[in-house]
Amino acid sequence: MEEHPITPNDNAREYDVDPNYDVLVDKLHTRTVERKIIWELGDEHDEYVASLRGKATFTLRRIKENYKYVLTMRNETGEIVFRISHDNLPASSSEALLRLYKLAERIAKQIDDEVDKAIDLLDDLDDDE
Repeated sequence: MEEHPITPNDNAREYDVDPNYDVLVDKLHTRTVERKIIWELGDEHDEYVASLRGKATFTLRRIKENYKYVLTMRNETGEIVFRISHDNLPASSSEALLRLYKLAERIAKQIDDEVDKAIDLLDDLDDDE
């Protein structure tokens, strides 16, 4: 019987290295800026949710007790694929996750529109004199 040596697959992943969360978070941020991803208010306070064509759902959440920012990805059946926190990511990913959270918050809460309304109200105060 001929022996077949086991050789590593060229496409095999290195499981001692984390998935590329940097690229994922950057792409989420880029697509959000491009308005291809729309964040909505989640079920919890300080939580924002975005769905990618029903195939993946991302939830960004700030845990107030420790100001931890958490990104959760669920697959199309709703199972959690991963949950990462900014405090267990490299500095670059951690900063990117914080920027994404702030952007998701702006969109979900329509902060830009509210600021514009406040500016208009302030401008109207001059007319009242």
